Amino acid sequence: MSGDLWPAKLRLCGCHTMTRASLPAPHSIDDAADVVAWVDRELAGCSLPDQRLGRRLRKLLVQIAGAVGGSLPLACQDWANTKAAYRFLSNTKVSEHAILQGHFQATRSRFAAVDGPILVIQE
Repeated sequence: MSGDLWPAKLRLCGCHTMTRASLPAPHSIDDAADVVAWVDRELAGCSLPDQRLGRRLRKLLVQIAGAVGGSLPLACQDWANTKAAYRFLSNTKVSEHAILQGHFQATRSRFAAVDGPILVIQE
């Protein structure tokens, strides 16, 4: 098995096929605004005790989106951002619940907006 996370073709719902070529290119400048908008939507329901922590979380998620599957140092690109990410994640004011709260709320909203079946795929 190669180290590739995506098979050459992925069959969805028995009727649609997605190929790697149909996926958006990572690091595309056109997608940068989409990533920021997605992060903002996912974190809208997130409540961290300090605005600086919220800004750091947004920045960290945008960085991670640019290097999906990579290490934190790869996503952060330099020592200062990597150190800031590790400090954020080890901050006692930051919890997994606080980080995921907005994502769970956004997920519930997406589920509520769908009338048809919802596929929950697990590996």
